[in-house]
Amino acid sequence: MKLFKKNFIYTLVLIFSAQGVYAYEEGDIVVRAGFSKITPQSNNGDIVNVGSKSNATAAISYFFSESISAEVLLGLPFEHSIFTKTGDKVGKAKHLPPTFLVQYHLNTIGKLGPYVGIGLNHTFFLSEKATGSLEGSKLDITSSTGFVAQLGLDYELKSNLILNLDIRKHQINPSAILRGADNSAVKFDVPLDPVTVGLGIVFKF
Repeated sequence: MKLFKKNFIYTLVLIFSAQGVYAYEEGDIVVRAGFSKITPQSNNGDIVNVGSKSNATAAISYFFSESISAEVLLGLPFEHSIFTKTGDKVGKAKHLPPTFLVQYHLNTIGKLGPYVGIGLNHTFFLSEKATGSLEGSKLDITSSTGFVAQLGLDYELKSNLILNLDIRKHQINPSAILRGADNSAVKFDVPLDPVTVGLGIVFKF
């Protein structure tokens, strides 16, 4: 155990004391591409729960200075399963959360480049479908606009290879309308408010 602690501390010292060479400059364009997992809050509504999903994402940043950048998040649609409170699957839907953030990049710590961001997302839903016991009904989910908070970290693994960890908290609170075959309608809120964790590679231009 003592040897493990010693090696762990030694590794941290190396990481934090290593010289970083990838510092960003005014005019840089940075692309962070990889995969993200979006996890709605555990209790995301009184009627249904929405499952987690992973997919490919990419974020493009433009640096106005060494510390300030603006970022746009892009990606493929995320398809989520929808469950009743008892765990029965009753639907599915895809969503896209275009997101715009302003970022502040802290001073690099060796090969680590931390940053924080705040912005807005506009999430819209498509391909909604009722299944299982609700098959034959029509499901519609409204769009949602809300705030986003971000915590990110770039790590220079080696020359020309920078890894990225990105954590976001989205405010996504759509409403859903379920219409039955008899034209009856039930409207309910689906407060997703998910956490998104992304891992990827950084490209600087």
